[in-house]
Amino acid sequence: MSNIIRADFYRITHSKMFYMTQLALFMVLLGSILSHTTLQAGMQSDDFLSIIQKIEKHNWTGSDALLASSLMAGLLVYFYLPLFYLSVGFELTRGTIKNVITIGISRWKFFMSKYVVFLFIAAFEYVLYYILSFGIASLHSGIGTFDNSFFSKFIQSIGIQFVSLQAIFIITLLILYTFQSNIAALLVTVILPTLLSTISVILFPRANLTKYLDFQGNINSTFLTMPQYFWIKVLVVDFIVIMFGGIISYAIFKKRDL
Repeated sequence: MSNIIRADFYRITHSKMFYMTQLALFMVLLGSILSHTTLQAGMQSDDFLSIIQKIEKHNWTGSDALLASSLMAGLLVYFYLPLFYLSVGFELTRGTIKNVITIGISRWKFFMSKYVVFLFIAAFEYVLYYILSFGIASLHSGIGTFDNSFFSKFIQSIGIQFVSLQAIFIITLLILYTFQSNIAALLVTVILPTLLSTISVILFPRANLTKYLDFQGNINSTFLTMPQYFWIKVLVVDFIVIMFGGIISYAIFKKRDL
């Protein structure tokens, strides 16, 4: 399995798509920070919108950019998509998976190696997102100031966001192994989080379950004050989705003809 992981990392880091994704991330963050404009998708609560309106009134320092980047971290879904294709979808949809399986690699090792590679490059992209945000804004307007509670909230925020992003992409994984189609996986990944956010805010604003399943809304809202244990319940739901999504994806892959 380690050989597959090393080969995938070599292939990905020598891919033009990988570097084009990083360039696109830099350009989007540069435009957002210089124009002090957050980029949002889906429906947002009134409390969330009031914070957005306040932060968009002035140039962003490094500390402002970290907060603003947290408020639009759902944007990472779109930058994860090409990384997901490079790590998980590449061999599965191109038909080259048969060559890997026939040389003695078990389906379990193939399945896990691809997912592990995605987790690593997803973590890299996530860290780069905040480094670029802080670096660009600090060079432009200075580092800024941090209140006493900022770093505790920020640490909580990044943990919840990363797990929620993985909950979204375990669904992407499930769609990919079910239909063996990158297009189907892409469409579900783009549409589903926005749909769940709309359902949570507009149709069932008082239903707890829809709030916990509003992955993208929760990713963007980790700095907001929520009821006690809300974020713990969000994490529990995220881990349940990840666990069952992974089990079902592997079960489908194990039985599917290649």
